[in-house]
Amino acid sequence: MGMHRIWDMVKADGSFYTWSDLQLKGLQSKNFLFWHGLIDAIPISWKKQLKSNTLSHTPPFDPPEFALVLNSAKVSVSEINTKKLYEAQVSDLREIPTAQSRFNEMLPDSVLAWKKIYSLPFQVALDTYTRDFQYKILNRILLNLLMQN
Repeated sequence: MGMHRIWDMVKADGSFYTWSDLQLKGLQSKNFLFWHGLIDAIPISWKKQLKSNTLSHTPPFDPPEFALVLNSAKVSVSEINTKKLYEAQVSDLREIPTAQSRFNEMLPDSVLAWKKIYSLPFQVALDTYTRDFQYKILNRILLNLLMQN
């Protein structure tokens, strides 16, 4: 039994299904608190309108399609998966590391393959100390420490 809309939880007369009705439809006992939480979350004004049967299946009870705006594009909720949602949320947070931008300023004529550069310590070094040393060189930490002393 899938409950996607408020109308999925309401009988034809406007009353909500009882817990025993839902168990007959296959809802498991562990969902008892979830069901009552859903019923309690519905505003009282909506419950009154449902009981008066003055509403047809129109919004906000039965919206035809939900959509979100991700990266300035309207995307249907049915097309969104967790990977797309995560990428859209994280894409605004990504910044170029300062060491990378400094190397790009120092070497403006060359095109550097940063993905390969950042994965190099993991491909070349097996021990943690060497990886740490390569990380410090890559991010200009070692150079800055030497210049301070």
